Amino acid sequence: PKYDGWQALDATPQEESSGRMQCGPASLAAVKAGETNMGYDVGFVFSEVNGDIVYWIVEEDGDMRIARVDTAGIGRLCATKAVGSGEMVDVKNLYKADEGSAKERSAVGKAACSGARSGVSGNLLQEQEAGR
Repeated sequence: PKYDGWQALDATPQEESSGRMQCGPASLAAVKAGETNMGYDVGFVFSEVNGDIVYWIVEEDGDMRIARVDTAGIGRLCATKAVGSGEMVDVKNLYKADEGSAKERSAVGKAACSGARSGVSGNLLQEQEAGR
């Protein structure tokens, strides 16, 4: 019940998911909350609409440091066709909270801490909070 309602699907996926050529059904409530470890490609859909672009500098010794972070470059618009007409409708609010809001940053933090590179993502979030 917590994650019922609208689901994201892609009938033309570009890669396998759980051994099948599929994407979804990913709960939009889970995507919006940053619950990326639920399966059904929630993490993938989350990254499509709510990712940050991180620019890294790789030092000669192989160490990496963050050069800059663009938190607004992804997910500015999520468009679909309106029912009964050819007009475009922005449904971004179903997938994510307002860019830069506390809810949006919280969802990004939750997703980052549950990902495969959670240590790197957690450090990035700490640096952003510190204003670096």
